[in-house]
Amino acid sequence: MAQLVAGLSLLSALKQSVDQQRLDPSESWPTSLGSPFFLSARALAGGEPPSKPGHRLKRSEMSCKPLLYGQKAGVFKQASNECSERYSAELECAGHHIRLARLQLGEGNSDWDTRAYIRKSRDPPKVDEFGFPIPADPNRFDSATRPTIVTTAKGSKAFREMTTNAGFMCENNTIVMYGGRIHWGFGKGKFPGLLRSEAKLTSDHKHAAQLVWSEPKPLLKGTTRHGFEHAFELNCSEGRKRYQGVCNLDGKLSVVHYRGRTLAFMRYNLKNNGWRHVQMTSSPIDKPAKFNQFQSLVFADTPQIKENNIYFFDVQALPDDSGLMAIFPATFGRGCNANGKGCKIEGGVYAALSDDGVHWGKPHMLMRSTVGASGVRSDDHPVDGFRLTRNKLTFDVDHGIELGHQILKKHRDSGVCRTPYTCTYEVSGDALKKLLHDAGSKDVHLVDAKRVLQLAEPDSEADTIHY
Repeated sequence: MAQLVAGLSLLSALKQSVDQQRLDPSESWPTSLGSPFFLSARALAGGEPPSKPGHRLKRSEMSCKPLLYGQKAGVFKQASNECSERYSAELECAGHHIRLARLQLGEGNSDWDTRAYIRKSRDPPKVDEFGFPIPADPNRFDSATRPTIVTTAKGSKAFREMTTNAGFMCENNTIVMYGGRIHWGFGKGKFPGLLRSEAKLTSDHKHAAQLVWSEPKPLLKGTTRHGFEHAFELNCSEGRKRYQGVCNLDGKLSVVHYRGRTLAFMRYNLKNNGWRHVQMTSSPIDKPAKFNQFQSLVFADTPQIKENNIYFFDVQALPDDSGLMAIFPATFGRGCNANGKGCKIEGGVYAALSDDGVHWGKPHMLMRSTVGASGVRSDDHPVDGFRLTRNKLTFDVDHGIELGHQILKKHRDSGVCRTPYTCTYEVSGDALKKLLHDAGSKDVHLVDAKRVLQLAEPDSEADTIHY
């Protein structure tokens, strides 16, 4: 018992020490905070432990869920043979359909890569009996639904850091990646800041597709004091005490073109433990580093309390820039009293609409999710990228995501960790009209749902990619 008390006292002291670190951009580099002791102290002081071992799911265990709008169940699409795969995005670029997802390479919080599945058809990939995509013949690339599977970041420290929270979009037939974190408390050069890289996609009938990435360019520098001061001035914010107000960007990013600008959405931790929220900024498309002031998002009828946590925020522009739509995983506290007590935590995948990217309608649940033990996350992660036609919204959700901050290599190699898998969901007809109305309204319409559908592609054309 005495040892337990002593251990708890040490834990309390470590947590207080970490939270009270004075990290001011005008001070000298506190490189001692990059020591193994500090990293261990941070883990003890509230960091979540590695994921517990599970098992690779059998195909029969990969079930899709019903939607709350329209009550349609999802359709199985594919599984991953890598249990650390998460933070997926799907986009169409340069005549190809591309899925990108984060992988863990080794062990640690900065050793990542991005896996890309590249095919020439929007149709689901051909899969084997376990649900894993069957790769294309490496000597040919003429099968539209057998993807070429490539990784992008191996061997580059900057790319590995970018892929921890990467957001993707297509710009002029080029794949663009934003990613990277800021935290000068871990020592100079530990985190490079917010970076941007571009990739050309090349393929022909004799050669597998390739992504050739440019050298990452800093948009917000994480290796100089000036970079931190610049982030400070732009109001790129962080509420956890040990960061002293400078944004960390420790959650998945989403980037989108909208009304002549590039909008970037990223994590905003309002306070310690819980309180996960979203902030955004924008820049001219041709001047990506010329950011406007960062702003915290505002949701109708949704207070900012500890129990309300938006884990990440995937945003797409609606047809003809008629508005923005976000599909995102979140947990919300219902029935809380004035002190935030007595809450019932509900988790799920939600949707909301906005006209300006800052002010959003009330989040409306698309599907229910099991809330993790921490009470702030769920294991259903929507895939960044959806399709909206005149009568149908189609989006994917990755299920069975491992929620631990780190999945041990021995568990990945031995196949005892849970395998994520993807289902495709569809909201159509009157259910779609109701969703757009609900998710974009507060007394007056933030987004005109009727106009959005009038501007969308007819369904007969939406199922064909034009090359």
